[in-house]
Amino acid sequence: DHGAPICMGANTTLRSSLVCGNTRPPSYTYYTSVGVKIVGANALLEDCVIANNTAQLKNYNKQLGAVGLLICANNATIRRTAIRNNKVLAYSGADEPGGVHIYNSNARFENCQISGNTCDYGATAGVKIESGANATFVNCSIYGNKKTLVEGLKAHGVYIYGSTTVGFYNSMIANNGPDAGWEGGLNIFHSSTKPTFTNCLLSAAEIETYGNETCISGDPLMRVNDDGSYSINQSSPLCDAGADYDGIVDDLRKVARPQFSAIDIGCYEAMDVHE
Repeated sequence: DHGAPICMGANTTLRSSLVCGNTRPPSYTYYTSVGVKIVGANALLEDCVIANNTAQLKNYNKQLGAVGLLICANNATIRRTAIRNNKVLAYSGADEPGGVHIYNSNARFENCQISGNTCDYGATAGVKIESGANATFVNCSIYGNKKTLVEGLKAHGVYIYGSTTVGFYNSMIANNGPDAGWEGGLNIFHSSTKPTFTNCLLSAAEIETYGNETCISGDPLMRVNDDGSYSINQSSPLCDAGADYDGIVDDLRKVARPQFSAIDIGCYEAMDVHE
């Protein structure tokens, strides 16, 4: 019993699908998902929305993998997919995120939006990466995720635990947590192996810890839409601040990259005006 509404085996593809509005009560299988669970190698999740799913947890004995997306098989590719507004309602101590959990597996995310996910307890609301995982994020936007209770908090956005290899390229990690302003609070935490960031937008504090000369800090000047997506224009520091990395030729909406002189940071390419 894999528990998730959609369970992907080896060499399977899920494309152009909505996985939304699922709920699950406290009495269900250990290490499952309410949205999508990937259990077989070489799975492809493309052009999908995983949103507004909700789970209740009682304690550590009934753990959830993640509400949105659980990956526990190698060589998964997640492309042009939004994982947003998923929620964990926990009674005590449950340690799983609302957004994404990558467990002991290899995964690549391209042009993905991970936003607005919440949890009560646990270490993070957005993305949890642990136990030998190898994860790459290219042109991704991780923002607006929030853990509601202070107990057990590591980071609102990304929590990296144990021996892992994690790299972020052309990605934005900002505005996670309850704090006002674009920087948010406690966007990123790692317990062992330090992740790498290349051509990313981070908060000023996290530039000090993780950034290098390719990374920037500043208000991204996003206009967030009702569905959690956002748009930027040429006034945003995200515009033209990325670099060509591994053949990324469009954004989450399939808008061609670049629109101006260089690829933008994040999952959305800038337009002349806000859409």
